[in-house]
Amino acid sequence: MIIIKLIGGLGNQMFQYALGRRLAIRNRMQLKLDLSGFEEIKGTTPRHYELNIFPIHVQFATPAETALYTKSPIYRVLPERSVRTIFFVFKLLKTNTSRFASLARRIIQLLGHIIARLPIVGGKALSHTSKRETSASPIPGNRQKYIIERQCEFDSNILQIDHDAYLEGYWQSENYFKDIKDTLLRDFTFKEPMDAKNQQLAKEILGAESVSIHMRRGDYVTLESARKMHGGICNLDYYQQALKIIAKKVPSPHFFVFSDDISWVQRNLQINSPVVYVDHNTGAKSYEDMRLMSLCKHNIIANSSFSWWGAWLNQNAKKVVIAPNRWFNDPTINTKDVVPESWIKIE
Repeated sequence: MIIIKLIGGLGNQMFQYALGRRLAIRNRMQLKLDLSGFEEIKGTTPRHYELNIFPIHVQFATPAETALYTKSPIYRVLPERSVRTIFFVFKLLKTNTSRFASLARRIIQLLGHIIARLPIVGGKALSHTSKRETSASPIPGNRQKYIIERQCEFDSNILQIDHDAYLEGYWQSENYFKDIKDTLLRDFTFKEPMDAKNQQLAKEILGAESVSIHMRRGDYVTLESARKMHGGICNLDYYQQALKIIAKKVPSPHFFVFSDDISWVQRNLQINSPVVYVDHNTGAKSYEDMRLMSLCKHNIIANSSFSWWGAWLNQNAKKVVIAPNRWFNDPTINTKDVVPESWIKIE
């Protein structure tokens, strides 16, 4: 079984699913998705499961299944409610006397040692690796089961996994799944029909030398954690430079602008070509912007996984895609593998 932990918004979830799909196909294994990450994120942009817009048949990992890889061995042989009860009792003892606190710690340690030495539980050998120990990438033949992405750059060892595993990370590189591109293009077909307004817009896009422009502001401006990580990279200079490149490479471009702050873009980004500003797909229908981006013949993307996938799903063989050279403000994060080689990277 391959279990992928989902975190982030739609674009990030697509990256994570794509890697899991690749590993499941290669190993002829079942793929399950862990949704517990949406319960843990604090101080960041609120997220929820969004892959239900695609016609993919997914199964979700239960807490017991994820515990096989991510939790202490005691969770592997006792129901979670029982474990919670045990720790609650120990907590009560701890608050009363130091003698009982010491006894509680010893009992917990003893249970862990005993359970870790049990050879088989439910047909599976017990083996627990701490989160700290699994921060390193696996190597071929390694039976490591809890794998955490330690860096942004592509790690070819991940594709050598040939056993049950739980994977946690963003996995933002097409190198993890480009050999199953046709499968993913089918998986990432939007299943709901467009409404009348989007159908008309799609018709205009398909009938023109269309170029999507995605400018993400929203949390990149208003949320401190997102602003520190991603804000200010795709500034007005970036978009003006991208427009000049498009003018040289694309005859008679017709721009379609997507943003969560369209009025700001209209006031600040000068476009000397036909342009349509798209601002009606909001809330649960936000994914329609990705679908429309994917129909454009060319794309100017932000440092955003949302428009990354809009460009990747674009099936124009002669597409021009312009992307930022940097993905994060932190210069120590190597993002050389985020943007496909065929795309144009600019500062």
